[in-house]
Amino acid sequence: RDSLDSLGSNASDSSIAPTLLRKRAVIFAVLAGICWGFGPVGKKYGVADSPESLKHVRTTCTYLVYMSATVWMPILKLLCSNRELRSTAIKDRGFQWLLAGTMCCGIVSGLGGLISTLAFAHSGGEGALVSVIENGVYTVSGALMITVLFKEIPTKRQIASACLVVVGLLV
Repeated sequence: RDSLDSLGSNASDSSIAPTLLRKRAVIFAVLAGICWGFGPVGKKYGVADSPESLKHVRTTCTYLVYMSATVWMPILKLLCSNRELRSTAIKDRGFQWLLAGTMCCGIVSGLGGLISTLAFAHSGGEGALVSVIENGVYTVSGALMITVLFKEIPTKRQIASACLVVVGLLV
């Protein structure tokens, strides 16, 4: 029995999440996806029916309001966290470097969001198509970058899923 446990998801060196954690991760991912579904709606809502002369300025204003609104939940969560743990985390130099990297990713992602909002402004009645394309591209590219940066080994199912998304985008 012990030798079998050392090969499965309960092994200390396993890259497969234990079943309970895997289920929880999937549930959180689904909930996040549902919440993120409001993102394209909000961006399209702000730029819908914009006159040609105002598309760029409305895109910028819409995305600024959208991004400004996204910070409130993490701020509240951080303020409600344990003060000592929060202080320890923020003072950790290694974590500060991780946050700097996160900020760089956020800047690039912010540019993508601005471009996304501009795509919605120019989409006319094709906003759903813009959403499908951008979400498919960022899902596959994000998964690919995570796989490379964190040296993860994707399963055959994950590779097949990514291929299906790419094929779906091309159709």
